[in-house]
Amino acid sequence: MSLPCCYTSETNPGCTARRHRDLPMCLRHIEKTIRKAILDEAIPQDCFRELVQHTDTYLAIKRMNRDYEAGKAITAHHVARERETQRRKAEDCVVYYVRLTGQRIKIGWTADLDTRMKSFRARAADILALEPGGYEVETRRHRQFAHLRIGRSEEFAESDEMLAHIESLRAPA
Repeated sequence: MSLPCCYTSETNPGCTARRHRDLPMCLRHIEKTIRKAILDEAIPQDCFRELVQHTDTYLAIKRMNRDYEAGKAITAHHVARERETQRRKAEDCVVYYVRLTGQRIKIGWTADLDTRMKSFRARAADILALEPGGYEVETRRHRQFAHLRIGRSEEFAESDEMLAHIESLRAPA
């Protein structure tokens, strides 16, 4: 919870900064006041214990703020790097439409088509069409043809609608 800063002086009638509920003023003014008191040798001996307690709180909050900001920066960096990696992967990927037995068509995506086709023993003649894209495009196609899905698999019943889509992918642009 944040509260207004209670720091006031002749030059600063009221600070607009926010303070932590356990501190008497904002972190900037605590630091400024402590430095001034130390330089002026104006801290009575009996105040040192309280000063140390507030300093510990101040340093803990400052450390939490620093760690939070560093964590946000690291997270943002990782998110950006992951998006870039996914974007590059998507450039190298294809969505494939493969005819299976029993008038079924599998819609999937891969970055290595040859290996993928070998994994479920499909021949080159079974590949009906290829579409540039990766997971996102595959997900779009799965939603588009959800009414044709067989169970919970990536296999779909062959239909005129799907064959028309496959034909549109084969047609030269």
